[in-house]
Formats: sequence, C-alpha cells, structure tokens
Amino acid sequence: MSSAASDPGYLPRHLGRWTAEQGRSYEVTEWVLGALIAECSEDAASERQHSAPDLARLGAIADRRAHYAAVRRGLSVNNPAAIQKVLLGQRLSPEQVAHALRICRPCPRTPPLR
Repeated sequence: MSSAASDPGYLPRHLGRWTAEQGRSYEVTEWVLGALIAECSEDAASERQHSAPDLARLGAIADRRAHYAAVRRGLSVNNPAAIQKVLLGQRLSPEQVAHALRICRPCPRTPPLR
C-alpha cells in the first residue's frame, strides 16, 4: 500500500502534473529572471554612485526590474507558453544556459540532459 505522498510523480491537486523537462524549463526561467533582476539592481547601484545620478535612468531601471519581478511572480510550471516567451525573449549565451541547467535540477532522480 503506497500513499500518494510517497509517489515521486505526485503533486498536490492544485499544481497538476508536469514532466521533468517542464520543471527544468520553469527553474531555468526563474533563474534567468532572477539574474535579470540582479542585473537591474547592479545597474541602479552603479548609477547611484555617480555624483549626479541620472534620475530618468534610475526610473527606467526600476521599471525594468519591476517588470521582471512581475513576470517571475506570474510564472507557472503549467504555462509552458509563458516560459518559452521568457526564454526566447532573452539572449542567453550557451554557457549561461548550461550553467542554469546544471544548477536547476528538480531532484537527484532527474536523468542527465543529453
């Protein structure tokens, strides 16, 4: 007798079921958006260090950061179209993608990527 919670494919009903590939795509997308948010924070910090910071540039950076944060909050593993839109909209180097895929494994049982 096995309980649903011990089944590795089980997820609470409100999350639905998803594949390891969907999980990886979701994690990579979160990572990409987190990196973009961090980049905005670094740009803003750099601008603030100037003797006369450009307030328009700071506002644009804040808007961009807020946009990325809103997109990340709205992500769902069950919405692959939104995930693909984010991933295809960003120009990632092969090294960035490889790094993200290495660190974004959903669990140790996930088979290696080919």
